[in-house]
Amino acid sequence: MSSLQVHPHSEENEASAIRLWAEEVVRLRGKAEDSLKDEPVHDLRVALRRCRSFAQAFRPLDRAEEWRRWSRIAARLFDGLAGLRDLHVLRGWLRHFGAAEDPVTMTALREVKRREKAAREIANERLADFPAKKWMRLTAVLDERVRFAALPVDSFAWLASQRLAEASSLYHYAMQQTGIEAFHRLRIAVKRLRYVIENFLPAAHAAHGPTLKQLQDLLGEVHDLDVLAGFVDEMAGSMRDSHRQRWRSAIELERLRRIQDAARLCNDGSSMWELLSTSLNQTSPPGRRYAGYLLASHGLAPGSPRLRRETALADSLWRGFSRPGLLGGVPLEGGELLLRAAVHAFEAYGCGASARARKRAARIVTCELDAPPSLQHDERLLLACALRYGKDSLPGEDHVEWRGLAPNWRPQVFLLAGLLRLVRALEEAGGDRISGVRVEELPAVVAVIAEGLREGEFTSGMREDCAVMLEPLLRKTLLVLAGRGD
Repeated sequence: MSSLQVHPHSEENEASAIRLWAEEVVRLRGKAEDSLKDEPVHDLRVALRRCRSFAQAFRPLDRAEEWRRWSRIAARLFDGLAGLRDLHVLRGWLRHFGAAEDPVTMTALREVKRREKAAREIANERLADFPAKKWMRLTAVLDERVRFAALPVDSFAWLASQRLAEASSLYHYAMQQTGIEAFHRLRIAVKRLRYVIENFLPAAHAAHGPTLKQLQDLLGEVHDLDVLAGFVDEMAGSMRDSHRQRWRSAIELERLRRIQDAARLCNDGSSMWELLSTSLNQTSPPGRRYAGYLLASHGLAPGSPRLRRETALADSLWRGFSRPGLLGGVPLEGGELLLRAAVHAFEAYGCGASARARKRAARIVTCELDAPPSLQHDERLLLACALRYGKDSLPGEDHVEWRGLAPNWRPQVFLLAGLLRLVRALEEAGGDRISGVRVEELPAVVAVIAEGLREGEFTSGMREDCAVMLEPLLRKTLLVLAGRGD
C-alpha cells in the first residue's frame, strides 16, 4: 500500500500543494536510496508524476523558465526509475500468468532478474545525482508565483476542457484501432486530464474522479500487458512455439477484456465524456473558462508591491460596479477575470509608456494567445481593447480590435478600460496608503470612496480620464472621494 499522504486540495494545503509534493519527492528519494524495492520506487514515481502534472498544468498558463527547469529535474529522475519500475511490474505479471514450476515462467523471471541489475545501477545513479537543493529553490519560486496568482477555478476549467477534448478524441480513435500506440497515447491523455481535475477542480473530481481513476487503471493494465507481450516476443528464441503462442493468447485475451471494460465504463448509460463536459460547464461556463485562461496567461508573475495593490483594487472595484442595477445591460460574465488580466498585462507589456506600446500589446493578445473555436465571442478582443484604451485613447472603427467586437460586447470594453484607468489613477494618487475602496450609488452620482486617499490627491484630470469611459454606462456623474477616516 502506498505511503503517500498528501492531499493537494484540502483547504489548508491548497496554496502550497506544489511545495508539499516537492518535499514528498525529497523524502521518498531518501527511502528509495535505502531500498529499491517495489513500493519505494512506485511511491517516488507517483510523487514525481504529481510534480510534473503541476508543471504541465501551469506551463500553458505561465511562461516562466523555472517551470521548464523544475520539470526537467523531475523528468530525469522519473525516467531513470522507469526501467526498474517496468521490471517490477513485469515480474508481477509473469507470476500472475505462469505457474511457479512452469519452465517458461522460471526462464522469464531469471531474465528479469538479470536485467534488474543494470536498471538498479541507472536508478542509483539518478538518485545520487538528484539536485535536492536546486529542486527546492525552484519550488520556492514557483510556489510564490502560484500563491500570488491565486488563480480562480475558471483557469483550470479551461485547461481541463482542453485535456478533455484531447482524451475524448484519442479514446474514439483507440477503440477503432486497438493498437499499442493508440492506447498508449490515450493512457497519457487520461492521466493528464485526471490530474488537472484532481489537483484543481474538487467538485468535478468528487463527481468523476473515481471513474477516471478506474479508466486510468484499466489503460495502465493494457499498457502493462503490451509490455509483457513485447517481452515474450523478445524471449521467443528460448521458448517453444506452442508455449509462446499460449502466452500470447492469454495476454491478448486479458488485454481485450480490459479494453471492453474501459468501453463499458465510458459508455455506461450516458457517455462519460459528455458527463464530464457538462460538469465542467456547470463549474465554469465556456466564456468564464477562457477569461480564466487569459488571466492566468498574465497573472502568475509575482511582480511588484504596486501590482499586488492594483490587483486588490481591481477586485474591489469590480465587486462595487458589478452589483445589480448599476450598469444596466452591460455583459458581465468573466469580466472580473478579464479586469485582473488587464491589470497584469498592462504592466507586463509596458502599456503605460506610450500609445504605441498599448497598440503592440493589443496585437500580441489578439494574435499570439490561444483561442478555442467554440467561443461565441472572443475574450481576447475584450482584453486587447481594455489594454489599448486603458490610458488616453478612445475606441475607433479604424482599430481592428474594436472593429472585431460584436456591438453588444462593446459596452464591456468601456467598463474594463474605465476601471483599469481608475485602478491606475488611484494607485498613482494614493499608493500604499489606500487601504480599501467601496462604491456607493446616490441619486445623480456614483461615488468611489477610497480609504487612505487624501483630499486633492485624485485630480480633476484623473477623474475626467476615468469618467469618459464609465459615465456613459453609469448615466450618472462619477466622483472619487477620500474616505472619512482621513
